[in-house]
Amino acid sequence: MRGEEAVLDLDHAATLLPVLGAARLRALAALLGENLAELLAAVAGGALESTIEARVHQLRGGAGTLGMSRLAAALAAIEPAITEGDGAARVLATGLPGLYAETVAALERWLGDQAAFSKT
Repeated sequence: MRGEEAVLDLDHAATLLPVLGAARLRALAALLGENLAELLAAVAGGALESTIEARVHQLRGGAGTLGMSRLAAALAAIEPAITEGDGAARVLATGLPGLYAETVAALERWLGDQAAFSKT
């Protein structure tokens, strides 16, 4: 990863691009966004702790697999908060949509740079 605060692990993304291609990376990022929306709906709807915990864990793994390092870290911070049951998970979850949007924007910029580079 380039920089401790990097939203996207560019080294990891660079290993995924030749294997998956840009379209598949975008599709997986979009699927992650859909799953994130489902998680937020479950949190808002008062879903069972075990349901929320399983969704957070799944999302954390997906974000990590795609090199979305800050999103994965944010989700990892939510996991222990779920079991505390004091509303901490709900508070932490409020920042996820913005972080997801920032991460996807970074991915799109990077993919655009890669496409431009490959044409030269």
